[in-house]
Amino acid sequence: MAWYLVFWRHRPTATVVAAPTAAQARRRALARQKRGYGATAAATAPGCNSRLQAPV
Repeated sequence: MAWYLVFWRHRPTATVVAAPTAAQARRRALARQKRGYGATAAATAPGCNSRLQAPV
């Protein structure tokens, strides 16, 4: 199981969750969602090769 950073549309922060897939990480982050965070923007494993970019 990997650790994922799940980014939010209306917050400059990310929620860290353990999950086997990015889709599962999004679902787990939504369970912890706080008021005003908006929808999830991205779920990325920190060790991956993709570049993190802020949502547009």
